[in-house]
Amino acid sequence: MRSRGELRLRGGGDQGHPAELGQIGLIAAGWQRAVSATGAALEDFRALGGVLPPEIVRRTTLVLNAASSAGSIILSLEPRTPPANEDEPGGNVALINTPRPLADRASAVLIGLLGGLGTDTPVIDDSAAASLGELGPRVGSTLADLARVITRSGITLDATWAEPGSATVRASITPAAAGRMRSFIAGRGLDAEEQLFTGTLRTVSDTQSWLVALPDGETVKMSAKELPYREISHWNIGATVQLRVRVTLQEQPDGHVRRTLTIFEVTALDGY
Repeated sequence: MRSRGELRLRGGGDQGHPAELGQIGLIAAGWQRAVSATGAALEDFRALGGVLPPEIVRRTTLVLNAASSAGSIILSLEPRTPPANEDEPGGNVALINTPRPLADRASAVLIGLLGGLGTDTPVIDDSAAASLGELGPRVGSTLADLARVITRSGITLDATWAEPGSATVRASITPAAAGRMRSFIAGRGLDAEEQLFTGTLRTVSDTQSWLVALPDGETVKMSAKELPYREISHWNIGATVQLRVRVTLQEQPDGHVRRTLTIFEVTALDGY
């Protein structure tokens, strides 16, 4: 028996007819990224930096059988990796504590998160924030991107996942709820990660991003919008500093991931 999931897309975005392929593709891609990020978090890969291990990607990849019905489009999902590859490695059947496939665990956790974060009530429960915080900023970032796509498309997303021997899990998120979810994630910083950078200031400005030369030779832009003016005016070009930076990632419509660096603390390293 195989696990199966379903994404039903309905509402203003499809208007009772087939939705735009681009919108469907963005939602499907956003769902796959969220499942993979959640699976990675369950395997203790939570940081924003770097790429997911190929083994995590393989174990969380879903395949699609698409169908349509009146007024909605249904994406029928299932794991690409057969469950026996994980619960019977090498053909050895576990007699007790049979491991659940990662795609099952990740899909169930993701839908549980959406059930708490995608509520139609104005206030999102703090327990949802705590659950997302435990999974790390990579999951928060992918959920924020998924919420952005749903809001722009005007499509309501109904998600289910049925695992043999377990109760089916369900969640539904409207465009309005997706907008609140995205604002909640950003407001709590659940899509961001704090990192330390060492570099040399190449530009200093109170109106534009700073250019910082890193030790590896790369020069990056960092926003200083959260620094008070008295702090900005203290620094000159050429100073070697340590920067405490908030890092966020955002998926672009073309699939490119944009990294945003925001400075919130600067410390001199050269006796400046």
